Amino acid sequence: MIGKTAVVVDSAGYLPQSIVEKYGLLVAPLSVELDGEQYLEGVDITTEDFYEQLASAKSVSTSQPAIGRFIEFYRQAAESGAAEILSVHIGSSISGTVQSARLASESSSVAVTVVDTGQASFAEGLCVLEGIEALAEGKSSAEAASRVEAASKVVGNTFVVKALDLAKRGGRLASGEDAPAGIPVLALTLDGMKVMGTATTLEEATHLMTKNREN
Repeated sequence: MIGKTAVVVDSAGYLPQSIVEKYGLLVAPLSVELDGEQYLEGVDITTEDFYEQLASAKSVSTSQPAIGRFIEFYRQAAESGAAEILSVHIGSSISGTVQSARLASESSSVAVTVVDTGQASFAEGLCVLEGIEALAEGKSSAEAASRVEAASKVVGNTFVVKALDLAKRGGRLASGEDAPAGIPVLALTLDGMKVMGTATTLEEATHLMTKNREN
């Protein structure tokens, strides 16, 4: 808790454990399914183990934390003395996490401000850090939420994946996007993941990622 504000996040932001512990963050894990086996991200499976298994996986999918997880976190925060809750999450274009958080907030005994960062991974984490900094400065959850939203407009995710076909089958690519040959360079947009270009080498892919972020 930061002051009288509890902060709830999700595992998709990949925040360091040191940050989680320092600020008492409540982290709702997303579910990952690999070849029919379900895991809670960061609880039942580490990031390293996930990518190791992904290399040979025939199917992979993810799902948002259950509404009950957020209800429990909000209840826990209230019982710990929180006067308000800031709940910051992965973009709604690729996950239903924000929807779960908003539904759970309706039964919370304290006010909950839910923020859709529109981001994922480290970009999401940077947005969370901006909110944490605002709270540490004594700002309200509403003011911190505004800082998070401002940060979400200037950060982003550009990346390459080897298993683009899995992303397509899992519904993570934006509508109409195809899985091209070569090394695809993707970016997260408000509509989902979009293919920004393709490369023949990782060096060329890195150049395309840099060019995309500069634009």
